[in-house]
Amino acid sequence: MGKLKHNLIYHLSYMILTFILSLATAPYLSRVLGVDGTGIYSYVFSVAYYFYIATILGLTNYGNRAIAKVRNDRQKVSKTFWSIYFMQLTIGLVALAAYLIYIFFIAEANFKLYYILFIPYVVSAVIDINWFYFGLSDFKFTTIRSTVIKLISVICAFAFVKTKDDLVVYFIIMGSTYFFISASLWARVKKNVDFYFPKFRESLVHLKPNLILFIPIFAVSVYMVMDKIMIKELSSITQNGYYENADKIVAKVLTVFSAVATVMMPSVSNMVAQGKKDEIKALLRDTMQISMFLGVGMTFGLVAVGRTFAPIFFGAEFQEAGVLIQLLSVIIVFSGWKAVLRSQYIIPYEKDKAYVISLVAGAVMNVIFNYHFIPIYRARGAVIGTIAAEVTGFVIQTAAAAGDIDVWRMMREGAIFVLPGALMAVVVTLFLHLCNNGVFTLCCAILIGAVVYPVFAVLTMRVCDKDRLAYLHQRYFAFVGRKTFGGNDSLDAAKTGELKK
Repeated sequence: MGKLKHNLIYHLSYMILTFILSLATAPYLSRVLGVDGTGIYSYVFSVAYYFYIATILGLTNYGNRAIAKVRNDRQKVSKTFWSIYFMQLTIGLVALAAYLIYIFFIAEANFKLYYILFIPYVVSAVIDINWFYFGLSDFKFTTIRSTVIKLISVICAFAFVKTKDDLVVYFIIMGSTYFFISASLWARVKKNVDFYFPKFRESLVHLKPNLILFIPIFAVSVYMVMDKIMIKELSSITQNGYYENADKIVAKVLTVFSAVATVMMPSVSNMVAQGKKDEIKALLRDTMQISMFLGVGMTFGLVAVGRTFAPIFFGAEFQEAGVLIQLLSVIIVFSGWKAVLRSQYIIPYEKDKAYVISLVAGAVMNVIFNYHFIPIYRARGAVIGTIAAEVTGFVIQTAAAAGDIDVWRMMREGAIFVLPGALMAVVVTLFLHLCNNGVFTLCCAILIGAVVYPVFAVLTMRVCDKDRLAYLHQRYFAFVGRKTFGGNDSLDAAKTGELKK
């Protein structure tokens, strides 16, 4: 548990840092590059992303899980790593060749230069071995390396991107950043594995499970990335600029859940191998309730501040992005739920079929809704498609887990935060309505929400589920002070009650 907490701290710290860096750079870049420049970068990145994931396939989950299962045996780790990586290298070279063909024979002439400048991004997929370190639960190394390179890229963006004409420079900076982050991961490979040249069939055996796990990744990309391509094709590059910045804020919020999922999955996979079923269920329940507390708060928080936030943060021309932020915030709770369920049940227990079905169904729903609503409502139509996809995936994954897990109890424990969230949104909205719009007012509103929501949530739990609150406090937040939740007796009673449940 100690290593798990340290890994969680490292990975969450990195995610928080990237969020802060995004907050620092987004207002500057949005104003310098403008709506159209933002839209062009979003569109080109979205197309290049498909060549990237064609290389990575399902390695984020499969490679992570495969290494986690053998990480206590260096010989097995070495054999597993090299057999998987040679498969990745082979597929990556094919994907890179396909990308070059796309650039010179298919891509629109006015975007060719941008695609060329993003070649390092596609190459980074060929050498990306994050899955290896995640499987080893070595998050410190990857976090430190990525942090340093990210900071350098931010400094370069401020130093060299000065006008709309510097969009080319921005592409160079971002493409190089992805490449160097991946390249830096090879510095410690020798420390963890011995070289092993795998036979062809040893690498080939990993292809089928990776292709299976690639299907959900491709499906997710349909409603996380394809949206931007469809907006450009069915509406305009300007609408894509609005959507890109709105999606950027919501996506950064969702990194909290993806960070927890990334850290938890190898540890839970290892627990599965040891047959610790009861411990896994208890951990899943606890993580889900904490995630729902965060998710509900973030959703209502963005609903309250979205319209005020966007024009202040991105610039006056991004007013529409504020509405999109409010609408997109709906997916946070569903995405948070799925992230926990995926990392602590579906992937560790290899329920790949249910996972694939849920995401493919979501992708199909997204394309159908996008095709119908984007021409009518433009970027808002893409939001409708994304919500439909998330809800579809949520329903299918939850149904798949219902046989082994008490999902209704977890829903009830999560729903308890809706009232505090709604009250917080009302308080923040009234504050913004009564005060003049400005950076100081917005900061105060966010601070008020960050204080009011936890207070309302704790008070609600004290009334509705005091024992559960005491249990969570004792298990995860004991440093706050035991008297806060009624003293030692109530805590011991809560602990006993939780164990019986």
